[in-house]
Amino acid sequence: MSLLLVRCSRFFYIAGAPYKHFLALGAAAVGGAVLMVTTAEYRLVRVMSFMDPFDDVQDTDYQLARSLIAFGRGQFTGVGYGESVQKLSHLPEAHTDFLLAITGEELGFVGVSMVLILEALIIGSAMRISYNALKRRQMRMSYTAFGIGVVFIAQTIINAAMNMGAIPTKGLTMPFFSYGGSSMLISLVMVALLLKIYKESPEIEKSQCRYY
Repeated sequence: MSLLLVRCSRFFYIAGAPYKHFLALGAAAVGGAVLMVTTAEYRLVRVMSFMDPFDDVQDTDYQLARSLIAFGRGQFTGVGYGESVQKLSHLPEAHTDFLLAITGEELGFVGVSMVLILEALIIGSAMRISYNALKRRQMRMSYTAFGIGVVFIAQTIINAAMNMGAIPTKGLTMPFFSYGGSSMLISLVMVALLLKIYKESPEIEKSQCRYY
């Protein structure tokens, strides 16, 4: 819920909402997150465990500790494609949420950088489509493309940060990279919308010019 409020606040900010509304949504998101974490002990343990991922490697920190070990083994160029040890029943969800860690182990810093660069290209393309639609004053198309870009940004940052121990673990896939049928389907639908906006935005502008 708090993540949804944060995303909504970004959309409202770009759309020109007053700053006080933006600050109110941000405060609600922070307050909601704090309330949800502090009212359930298992959530509090999960949130706090990432701060010291090796203090309980057999229980609360098992998954994150294995992820960091995978990155450590890979170093700069990795141990070789298909040579990961952590994916052999050591790291849970190695093909979905923690696929980036396995990539870091097998292909190292180079492989992880390539994955993040490709994600950045997708995000940059979405933002470019949004900007072009905004210049044509096609606000609905622009905000739709921008919203899709923000979704990809959030998923990429959260998944990468989770794998690297920068934030608490959370089940969120990396777009077009992690395994997941529903995630892939929704991502493809969003890309289809981007392509539709990219194709129709100039045509709409030309038709409007002919009309006037």
